[in-house]
Amino acid sequence: MSTIIKNEENESNVQQFQVGDIITVTPTGIKEFGVFCKCPNGFSGLIHISRITPKFVKNVSDYFTIGTSVKAEITGIDHTKQQLSLSTKEQGLVANNNSSIEENGKGFAPIRETVDNWFKKEENN
Repeated sequence: MSTIIKNEENESNVQQFQVGDIITVTPTGIKEFGVFCKCPNGFSGLIHISRITPKFVKNVSDYFTIGTSVKAEITGIDHTKQQLSLSTKEQGLVANNNSSIEENGKGFAPIRETVDNWFKKEENN
């Protein structure tokens, strides 16, 4: 289902939002449960903590900075409230401002890196 919205900059331009579209949004507020975003054409949006990344998110502010635009996928549209449900999870769109979280091996990476060593130790015994 698509929503037709008049563009604020030029009323003759019409933009359609559809579930699955990738749009640029700007975080305006960070809460422990997610990120509120300013979306095109006067819409607001929310990226729920469960929709940020496939990995466990302990601190939402590790992934977003207020005012720094990010790409997000539209997962739902509320026509009457002009609100979008958004996700950065599926497309790998997460704006990880602290890239060391992804690169330094927190989460499941240490297990992947050490599991071979566990098996080698068992074989040597």
